[in-house]
Amino acid sequence: MSANLAQDSQPGLKDDPVLHFDAETFVEAQQLLLTRNNQINTVAGDGKYSTARNLIGQSLHAIQKFYAHSNWIELGNQEIVDLVFGDLGAIAGETENTCDPGLCTEEDCDGNIVVDKLTSGYFDFNVRLVSLNIMPLTNLTTKHTYILTDLVGFA
Repeated sequence: MSANLAQDSQPGLKDDPVLHFDAETFVEAQQLLLTRNNQINTVAGDGKYSTARNLIGQSLHAIQKFYAHSNWIELGNQEIVDLVFGDLGAIAGETENTCDPGLCTEEDCDGNIVVDKLTSGYFDFNVRLVSLNIMPLTNLTTKHTYILTDLVGFA
C-alpha cells in the first residue's frame, strides 16, 4: 500500500506522467509495466517478497490511474484491458485536439471529448505543457486534455 501511495506523494514520482498514464504516455507507461512485471517475477523467484510487493503496489497504482485518467470507458470498452501485453488501439497524439472546452462548465466536463481515440489528462505538473502550449487543468479530477492555440498570455 505504501508503494502505491508514494506514487502520488513523493517528488519525482507524483510529477511523472508515465507513472500515471497522463499526457498521452500510454506506450511508455505500458513498457514500464512490462519491465516491472519482469522484475516482479525475478525478485519473487529469488524470495525477495518485500521488493516484489513494492513493485506490485507501484504497478497497481499505474493501472488504477489508467482507468481514472483516460477515456477508456467512455470509448465503450467494457472489458478490463491487459495493460502489460494488450493492444490499446488508436491513441491520440500529444498535440491533437481531444476535447472541446466550450462543452464544459465549472462543475462538469462530461461529453466534451471530440475524438474516438484513447486520450489522457494533462495536469499542472506535466513538463510538456509549456512547450506544447497546452493549458494546465486546475480540476485534477478532469480526465481529458484541453489544447488551446489562442489562449492569451500563456507561454
